[in-house]
Amino acid sequence: MAWASAVSELPDTRHAAQEAATTVAARLGGVPPDLAFVFFSAHHRADVLALSEAVSECLLPRHWIGCSGGGIIGDRNRFRLGQFNLGNSL
Repeated sequence: MAWASAVSELPDTRHAAQEAATTVAARLGGVPPDLAFVFFSAHHRADVLALSEAVSECLLPRHWIGCSGGGIIGDRNRFRLGQFNLGNSL
């Protein structure tokens, strides 16, 4: 099973999702994952549609699950408000 993750600290939801999804796609060698786990800080909840579109367009996951949280863990660090983490597996 292949695994990749990425974190974006961009404040704009669409750009953060695009950055993280593009990084993960590159780390997976361009192969769309069967499942993507998307974790994002609470301020990104206001634009979940943009988040969904960006992940779907940039990563092309077969399925994905998303959840917002007060603290996001990714790339061996714990992040707070304004972070976007994307983990994927094939």
